[in-house]
Amino acid sequence: MLHDEVILKSGKIAKLYHHEDLRDARAVPLMLRTYAEMIDKGFNIRYGLGFTNDSSMIWAEVDNVPVGGICFVKWGYSKTHWIALSFTDPAWRGEGINYHCHMELEQLTRERGFLYIASLVSVNNLPRIKSCERVGLQKEFYRMSKRIV
Repeated sequence: MLHDEVILKSGKIAKLYHHEDLRDARAVPLMLRTYAEMIDKGFNIRYGLGFTNDSSMIWAEVDNVPVGGICFVKWGYSKTHWIALSFTDPAWRGEGINYHCHMELEQLTRERGFLYIASLVSVNNLPRIKSCERVGLQKEFYRMSKRIV
């Protein structure tokens, strides 16, 4: 456990957790449901996964139920934590869960001596773009593509 008392916007108390891989991260079912939602909305790169069992996770729980988190990959050679997926239960969106998890990811990044946090976000995923901007992530590149059928 990282923190046992994080106050959300509604005043509810969340606990924050971190695990170095997904095998024991209790938020994996929520992460996968949210990823399916992204596929349905077209916010993903086709049907590929950007995470594996060796990915890390920081997540929040309220009353021992996962409500959101960040799944990330360590790229040691570039000193980067790559956000594979940021996710929040639809009933808990707008509570600041992603913000709290992101602040913990920043702290972990500093502690490891890493220099960057990065993420790939669909240009159509406006809620995620706004969430990234709120925690200071800035646009650096655009991935351009043309699907040839």
